[in-house]
Amino acid sequence: MTAIIFDFDGTIMDSESVAYKVWSEIFAEHGATLSLETWVQCVGKPMGTFNPCEEIEKQTGKKVDHKALTAKKQDQKSIECDHLQTMEGVKEVIAFAKSKDLKLAVGSSSNSKWVEHHLSRMNLRSDFESVVCVNHVAKGKPDPDIFLQSAKNLGVKPEECIVLEDSVAGIEAANRAGMKSIAIPNPITKGSDFSHANIVLGSLLDLESRVFG
Repeated sequence: MTAIIFDFDGTIMDSESVAYKVWSEIFAEHGATLSLETWVQCVGKPMGTFNPCEEIEKQTGKKVDHKALTAKKQDQKSIECDHLQTMEGVKEVIAFAKSKDLKLAVGSSSNSKWVEHHLSRMNLRSDFESVVCVNHVAKGKPDPDIFLQSAKNLGVKPEECIVLEDSVAGIEAANRAGMKSIAIPNPITKGSDFSHANIVLGSLLDLESRVFG
């Protein structure tokens, strides 16, 4: 292995929990319910895979302002995420990678403005040689484009890459890219089926002993 590719949301920063919390609150305001089982199906995939506003309309039988609700969600999510720090083990994995001269990249289903902002805010941007986001490729996860572009940017072969992911879609994308897929479930994805991942870790803190030990 010569490179480690991190997913971003739910792997570096727990924005997945914030997104679910904010949408759940909006659903409740409209007399609807957003189950975790429904929400998790879109985790790790590009926006548009699941439309929360349509789900509210389906449950209530009433029309809602899609643009206004989406903007409200994004504003609240941004406010709350600006207080988040890295998830457990992120800094330790980065330090370990540097000690072994492993290249580092981020491959995310979010847009680059979001990812770059938070990497810079958390003083992580300089640690990553490449940041590939959904707006940089033709297709997002579960297609392999994001990870294949990451390997290309790093100048390494796909089979030399380890992918750290929290979502089923991300694991599928890593597998399709021919990379070693490692799942680290978070509070949102912990109930997902990660049987197709090469390894499932309880925490990023387990990476060194389980993968390189």
